[in-house]
Amino acid sequence: MPELVEHLLPVLREALSNAARHAHAHAVQVVVAVRGADLVLQVHDDGVGLPPDGRRSGLANLQARANLLHGELALESVDGTTLLWQVPLNLSAEQDPPEAVET
Repeated sequence: MPELVEHLLPVLREALSNAARHAHAHAVQVVVAVRGADLVLQVHDDGVGLPPDGRRSGLANLQARANLLHGELALESVDGTTLLWQVPLNLSAEQDPPEAVET
């Protein structure tokens, strides 16, 4: 589980940074939960939403972190933006261990 924390904190930092710098949000709700066998981070802001042609290097990094942990990243722009980052708590023996991702 330490490798999950090493990814969770940068993902949360990027999500909060995006809400403040790009979405111009006034409020942000953060939920970290265990759902079934997954660790889930949900970040919702009341900002302007995702621009269709905006730069996405930070989001690509979040997707890469999810992929390395055999998880997923989902984004929704309705009444702001909701980011859902979900990864399994335990890697099975068939899965490769996560690799480092530069921040």
